[in-house]
Amino acid sequence: MGRDSDPAIRQALLEHIFQYLLEHGLQDLSLRPLAKAIGTNARMLIYHFGSKEQMIVETLEFAQTIQLQALAQTPAPKASAEAELWHLWQWFTNDEFIPFIKLLFQVEAQALNGNTLYLSFAQRTLDGWRQFIQNRFDHCDAATANLITSTITGLLIDKVLHEDETRLNATFEVFIQSILPSLKG
Repeated sequence: MGRDSDPAIRQALLEHIFQYLLEHGLQDLSLRPLAKAIGTNARMLIYHFGSKEQMIVETLEFAQTIQLQALAQTPAPKASAEAELWHLWQWFTNDEFIPFIKLLFQVEAQALNGNTLYLSFAQRTLDGWRQFIQNRFDHCDAATANLITSTITGLLIDKVLHEDETRLNATFEVFIQSILPSLKG
């Protein structure tokens, strides 16, 4: 029986793999070039993660955990639900976060094509965002959290494809005004 993977090595690999994925995306991802770029070999990646797909899922879970922790540590604007929604929108649309969003969309596309490992990850990711949003507001039920998550997701797809901030911000403002009554309890 083989020995267990060293958690410190796995952590370092996850950080390097994530940076590589941000730069290169998932399309045409091959283990050998990835391994070479991060200073290891494909055999070691398989040793630590079991498969390319598992490595990608664990890397994205690692990245999402970091993103959620960073967002949770930002002070929530207590002035109004409107201010909090704008805060979330600015977080999701900042230039540093968009490469991560693009990776998530690539995984979700693979999930739609039948990859069950990616489907499970995509479902957990959306569930995590919904739970985060529901917890972020004093009066937010599950359906409202789902509506907020779905709207932000749809607008993020639009942002990645068109990058028309003026139009997207105007659209998000209309959304905010329509959702505010649901967040006032």
